[in-house]
Amino acid sequence: MQRGMSEEQNIIEADRDEEFRTLVLSRLTENNLGQELYRPPEKFDLKVTQGDEIIAGLCAKCRGRWLYVELLWVDENNRNKGLGTKLLDRALQKGRENGCHSAFVDTYEWEAPEFYKKHGFEVTQVLNNIFGEFSRYHLSKKLT
Repeated sequence: MQRGMSEEQNIIEADRDEEFRTLVLSRLTENNLGQELYRPPEKFDLKVTQGDEIIAGLCAKCRGRWLYVELLWVDENNRNKGLGTKLLDRALQKGRENGCHSAFVDTYEWEAPEFYKKHGFEVTQVLNNIFGEFSRYHLSKKLT
C-alpha cells in the first residue's frame, strides 16, 4: 500500500536503529528542502594536534544563520592553556564567515557553562534535574 492510504497503524517501540534513524532524517530533510529558506547545514571540525596526537577539538555546524557548537573538548593535560578559547574564537569567526548572526551551545554544569559565559555567551535556558541533580545550560551569543 502507498503512504497515506487507509490501513491499521501501529506504533512499535524498539532499540535505537541507525538505519531507521537515517531513514527518518532523510525524509525530514526531503521535506525541509521544499521550504524556501532551508539549506543543509555547513558542518566543520577544528583540531589541535601535538605531533601525531589530537589534544583538542571542536565540532560545529552553521544552520539557519545560527552557529551550533556541538562538541568542544581539550585533553586534561592541556587545559588552561588557551586551546579552548582559540578553538571557540575560530569557530565563531567561521560562523560569521558563513553568515551566522548568533551562536548556540549547550553544556552540563560540570562541563563548561562558566567558560562560555566568560566568552560572552548568555544563559537562555536551564534544564534542571538532569541525571537526578544536575543542570544543563543552553547559552547563546550574538555574532553580528
